[in-house]
Amino acid sequence: MSDEKSELTKFTKIPIDEFISSTELVVDLFIFLTDSKFVQVAKAGDKIDVNRLKTYKDKNVTHLFIRNEDYSKYIEAGLKASQNTTVFLNIPPEHRQHSLMKSAESVFKEIEQLDLNEETFQQSQELVHSTISFCLSEPDLATVLSQFSQLGDNKLYAHSIAVSTLSVMIGLALGWKRITTFQKLGLGGLLHDIGLKELHPSLHTKPRALMSNEEREEYQSHPYLGMEMLKSLRGVPDDVIAAAFQHHEHGMGFGFPRHLKQHAINPYAQLIGLANEFCNLTLPHINNIQKTPREAINFIETVLGQPFSAQPFEVLKFLILKK
Repeated sequence: MSDEKSELTKFTKIPIDEFISSTELVVDLFIFLTDSKFVQVAKAGDKIDVNRLKTYKDKNVTHLFIRNEDYSKYIEAGLKASQNTTVFLNIPPEHRQHSLMKSAESVFKEIEQLDLNEETFQQSQELVHSTISFCLSEPDLATVLSQFSQLGDNKLYAHSIAVSTLSVMIGLALGWKRITTFQKLGLGGLLHDIGLKELHPSLHTKPRALMSNEEREEYQSHPYLGMEMLKSLRGVPDDVIAAAFQHHEHGMGFGFPRHLKQHAINPYAQLIGLANEFCNLTLPHINNIQKTPREAINFIETVLGQPFSAQPFEVLKFLILKK
């Protein structure tokens, strides 16, 4: 078993559908066998053999593998392809999003059962890869929000995958290019509320307006708890930890837990905080009457006083109002 885990740590797992919707490999491709061995099934530069991949799917193979050191090259090729071709349109966006939501549910069930550890963090990273790939297909934001709305409220995984997706979409719309940036946005969005797991379950379904002072104090500890959970793991980027700790900070100093003003808030935390607030307003949530995307933009501007970083907010506003 230890040999199997050692081998698995050398590879990144990719959903097989991503290769079916591509045309040419930019990295070597492997399949994992039950005897703990990886076998190369294609090499960089090969044309995708769709029929062969469909044969694998018929045998219940859901993922293929690439070497860890090839991951950045794979994502960079995806970024380039999304700007110049329609390779990501072969699979309908709603199917990709449905798969994303089911994967998020599975990952958060694992976190609930096993806690946030190195294994479930690795699963979170794999989910973020799928999130980035989905966002590269340039899905319609209104449709994305509508799909997420169907998940209902009081589900941590539903809110988390929505914030993760929106954060990456804003980053792409800003024209950001670095692979590590999208990974941090996706992970920070996915795990920003992980500290809620440590609270008393009754607080998950209680509106903040009805909380006692003691309950509100416990609720407002979840950013600190999330930060501590992430700091306990090896290899978690500082920006992802900051997103967990600072996503409820308010640019004017009215947030929590430290009442930071905008210049002191991590840039990733600012963007993810915006995505978090927007999802709270537009998706079913115990603390708000659900608003349309346009109503949410107006609320952030007129009621909240637009406390978020200006450029990400203007990009989100453009995405909402451009039609």
